[in-house]
Amino acid sequence: MHYIRYEDLYDLVLSDIRQYAELAKKHEQEFVEALNMSNSDNTKKRLTQYEKEIVKSEKRLSEISTIIKRLYEDNVNGKISDERFYEMSKGYETESADLKTKVREAQNAIIAYRDANSNSHQFTALIQKYFNVEALDAPMLNEIVNKVEVHERKLINGERVQKIDIYYNFVGIIDQERESRTVAYHWVEGMV
Repeated sequence: MHYIRYEDLYDLVLSDIRQYAELAKKHEQEFVEALNMSNSDNTKKRLTQYEKEIVKSEKRLSEISTIIKRLYEDNVNGKISDERFYEMSKGYETESADLKTKVREAQNAIIAYRDANSNSHQFTALIQKYFNVEALDAPMLNEIVNKVEVHERKLINGERVQKIDIYYNFVGIIDQERESRTVAYHWVEGMV
């Protein structure tokens, strides 16, 4: 069941925003560094994968270029027919286009990683505005929160627990170790 009471969700989000606003206001530099670190381990692995993918794809693109040149020469010298040349070169051209797309996507991902520091500063400046927030409203939530995921309730040690993931604009889930907030429910036996 992915249901949560409005009051519980409201209190959880408000508490989270207050906590991060206070940290951002009182310890701005440490907060920015923590934001960068929370995403860095996972992102560095992906960044390394993207860089390897670019090198591998560019190497293959170079090989394809050489192959197409040889195919052309073989076609001109009569070693392969025109029909065979077009068939083979078409396959290589398709592979080449796919590789170029992969390279472009990997380069964009690397640029996005490098923008992460800027995103941390943007989020810090944004959340600091809500240092003394007393209540949530739609404009504030739209400015700060990207989405909230309400997970299914689980029974853990006789207690019903429900995870809530809060994804903030610019930075996603802030505390990667905790990953999500939990709300504990105490029900009378037989109640949902």
